[in-house]
This record gives sequence, structure tokens and C-alpha cells, in this order.
Amino acid sequence: MNCIKRIYDVASIVATAFPKPHAHRIVRYMNAAHALGYAGLSSTYSYKHFIETINQKYSLLTKAELFLVQDILEQSATSIPGAAFGPDAMQEVAEWCMKDVDLAYRTGIIEVKDFAALRDKVLALRGSMNTLYEYNDQPILFFYVHFTCLLSALYLPLFAISNAYKAGAGSERHWSADLLAGLIVLVQCVFVIGLRMLARKMVDPFGSDLEDLSVLRYVKTAWQRSNRLLATRFPGKVDVEVEEQMVRSRKETIGQPWKSSMAFAASTSS
Repeated sequence: MNCIKRIYDVASIVATAFPKPHAHRIVRYMNAAHALGYAGLSSTYSYKHFIETINQKYSLLTKAELFLVQDILEQSATSIPGAAFGPDAMQEVAEWCMKDVDLAYRTGIIEVKDFAALRDKVLALRGSMNTLYEYNDQPILFFYVHFTCLLSALYLPLFAISNAYKAGAGSERHWSADLLAGLIVLVQCVFVIGLRMLARKMVDPFGSDLEDLSVLRYVKTAWQRSNRLLATRFPGKVDVEVEEQMVRSRKETIGQPWKSSMAFAASTSS
């Protein structure tokens, strides 16, 4: 969510400080870097099935721009077959944003405060996305692995033997006790298998499973809302009479001090 917030921040700044074409290009680049960052995290989000589909749907990069990053993606894919792209393509497009911001400052389009703010936001997006790579490569805690191995190697066999003794033997054997004990052992085994499956899913939170992170929703939400910020319609100049009328039309005031200050202001103006 920090990545999405940084896109919103940049869109809010460029919507007022940049000419429309420049603003649209930087927002395109920010959303493209966002999508490429997710593609680099997992081989599930391949270039053909993810990047091309996202680009055709949202027009994040032109053909020439896509060609520039395609070499990076192909080199990453051929170096380790079946592996993810890595953060190189995302960092490349983030650098395009930095160059656009720097060019806008040197040509006098933006002031130094907007230049500093935009530079920080772009770097924050890159840093947040790089943080995801750190979590994606994080191993399962030793205690979790130790706990699961201990259950599989010691607890489950002892538990099965214990229930077998409790079920009885010879004339003391009862089919209902055998059935219940067998059912309990089965449930315990399923529980341990579930822990092992959960550990494998925790290692790869950007895979194709339904319980993985909603990458497509993140990309779509960031694209929609950042472009909506660019299309914001400003109401116009401040109308003093309208603002005073809106204050008087409030059905609920903000307290006695507010009434006193309004009365004092009215007496002063009169």
C-alpha cells in the first residue's frame, strides 16, 4: 500500500504543477514501475501474460518504451530460466521518472519545493517496492520449521501408538473406539500437513494461489485513482458570500468558542 500511496502523492503534485502531457507521462511511468515491480517478484506474473495484458489494458508504456525495458526482462529470464525478472525493470522506469522531474526543474516548469517533493516520492516508491523483494526472499522462521518437524517425527507416531493402546486388544477391543481413535489420528495428521503447506505458501506470497496478495487489484486501483487525480476539476475562485452562507447554514455548530468568535467578528466589522 505504500507503493500505491506514493503514486497518489506524485499524481496530486503533478496535476497542479505540470502541464497536462508531462503530468500524464510521469503518472504513466509510476504505474508502469509499480506493475513491473510485481512482475519481477514472481514467475507467475510473466511478461506475456501479465505485462503485455496490463499494458494493452491501461496503456502504461508506448511500444518504444516497452522495447527499452524488454531487453532487461529477457536478460533476466534467460539468465535463470523460470525465475522472476527481478527489480531491474522497475528501477529503470523509476529512473525515467527521476529524469523527467529533473528536466522539469532545469527548464523552469516546477519550483524547487515541487522538485524535492517529487524526487522523494519517486525514491520512496522504489524503496517500498524493493522492500517487497526483501520479504519475498525471507525464509520461514526456525521455530516454525522445528515445530513442524518435531510434530511429524515424534508427536504423530507416539500419538498413534497411544490411541492404539487405548482402543484395547483381544476381548477388550471395541470397533467404536478403533474408529474414533483412527479419526483423531487422521485429523492430527491433516493438521500437520496443513502447517507444512502453509509454510510453503508463506515463502511465496506473490504466487498463483487464491490466498496470495491481490497484485492485479493493486495495479488497477493505483492506475484508476492516480489518473482520476489528473482529471480533477477545480471549482474556481473563492466566493466570500458563498463561504459565509455555508457557515450560517450549518445545522450543528462546533461549540461556544466558535459562536463567541463569530459574534466578536461581526461586532468588529459593524
